[in-house]
Amino acid sequence: MRPGRFDRQIYVDLPDIKGHKDIFKVHLRGLKLEEDLEKNAERLATLTPGFSGINIQGLKVIFL
Repeated sequence: MRPGRFDRQIYVDLPDIKGHKDIFKVHLRGLKLEEDLEKNAERLATLTPGFSGINIQGLKVIFL
């Protein structure tokens, strides 16, 4: 392996509950919901501790 290509690793921590809420707002934006977007995002954020952003995106695929 040549130096400088893959010798650095960056650790990205999992999002907190506010981060989860913001991610859910982005992914729920285009969906037709019975309740308020803010309320749905808050509820889903509390139900998904330990999820990364890609896990949250995967949930959208499951529900559609």
